[in-house]
Amino acid sequence: MTREQFQSLRDLTLKALLLADELGASNVALWLDAALVELTGQGVPPPGASALLGEQN
Repeated sequence: MTREQFQSLRDLTLKALLLADELGASNVALWLDAALVELTGQGVPPPGASALLGEQN
């Protein structure tokens, strides 16, 4: 896979993840986040994660 193809795949996966999250399709968002982790080694934390982490500290 070329660098351009990788970047396009990463960007499209991230856009699809954010759209699925907006639409409330959490199961789809989880699978897309897993794909993003496989591609880049990093995922996107759920929207409420920062609030939950702040409460635990």
